[in-house]
Amino acid sequence: MNEAQLSGGAEFALPHGSRSLLPPAAAGPRPGRMLGSLLLTLGALWGCVPDREPIVLGVVGSWNTTDMGARQAVETAVREINARGGVRGRQLEVRVRDDGFGAERAVRIAQEFVADRSVVAVIGHSHSNPTLAASQIYDGHLAAISPTATSPELAGASRWLFRLSPDDARAGATLARFANVRGLRRAVVLYSNTSNGAASAAAFQRHFRGEIVGIDPILPQKTTPADVEPFITHYRRKRPDVVYIGGFATTGEAVLREIRRQGLEVEVLTEEIPINRMADDRLPANLYFVSRRMGRGPGLQRFETAFIQQHGRPPSIYASLAYEAVMLLTQAMERAGTHRKAIRDYLDALDANHPGHGVAGPVWFDAAGGPAARNLSVCNSAGTCISARDF
Repeated sequence: MNEAQLSGGAEFALPHGSRSLLPPAAAGPRPGRMLGSLLLTLGALWGCVPDREPIVLGVVGSWNTTDMGARQAVETAVREINARGGVRGRQLEVRVRDDGFGAERAVRIAQEFVADRSVVAVIGHSHSNPTLAASQIYDGHLAAISPTATSPELAGASRWLFRLSPDDARAGATLARFANVRGLRRAVVLYSNTSNGAASAAAFQRHFRGEIVGIDPILPQKTTPADVEPFITHYRRKRPDVVYIGGFATTGEAVLREIRRQGLEVEVLTEEIPINRMADDRLPANLYFVSRRMGRGPGLQRFETAFIQQHGRPPSIYASLAYEAVMLLTQAMERAGTHRKAIRDYLDALDANHPGHGVAGPVWFDAAGGPAARNLSVCNSAGTCISARDF
């Protein structure tokens, strides 16, 4: 799929009904009265007949191989909603854009959505930097739910921005608590030199009870084991019993592979890794990662079954969260209406006593727009997980 196909205004919707609104003509003894009666009747019916134009959601992300599953999940949700009659008798439609992981393009797309009055809310953006840039454009105009942006800088960035994933600082703190429970005492902290990586590393430092024997940022461009070999060679002399990696991406993967290559016998704590890497025998045996994966529930199971039938593979956590974002916005429109501010106010008013119905449990947001009810887990490379509530 080329760039034009991804960013050129792709839309997805099922066919919607007729827009014929004319009532039958009323009979009357005099033409003038008949016309007046007809106009009054037509005016009354115009106010009663529901609008049949589709409801439009903006959907924006960086449609690489990781995010494409999220886009497909949105389409799965739209099919499901439209098959049961849509929202308030209207079909649901999405307007898809690609921000290319860039802040400037994200701002332009946000401006487009705000100016287009048919767009009532936004799902996106998928990464933190584009989300932060676009949030100032949406503020006061369009509610946006980001399924996967995790930078702590997003907290409170806009009263119109809501997030479904716990942020990186919370992930770092969770892994520090896990290290404390396991009795680990000497940590090396390596982190991707990005806002996400720095936030998770700082939180790990604050909450770890042992000694930090070394800390270093690694440039995101360092993507091979050879690039990070000097770091591992240097810090193995410090005799750590745990290595923390903040910001798992290609940099983090390179660190993991070099630790395994050098035979460094440490426990490794890192951010969530793609599910297909868990069976990779080149990863360290004592690898633990924080997971934002949802708990099991009938809604999630139905979605996973439908996704597998349509795409031939299980959905990722990114896909599951994108599906949930569509469902939350659908609930908001069904209960509060399709006006932009009504949608925002509904999301903002959710709380523990009046939560939204997420696909894996109740959902509401804290004062900074983050997920108040979402839990984290820590998993090992075999896929066995323990809830953060249990340690």
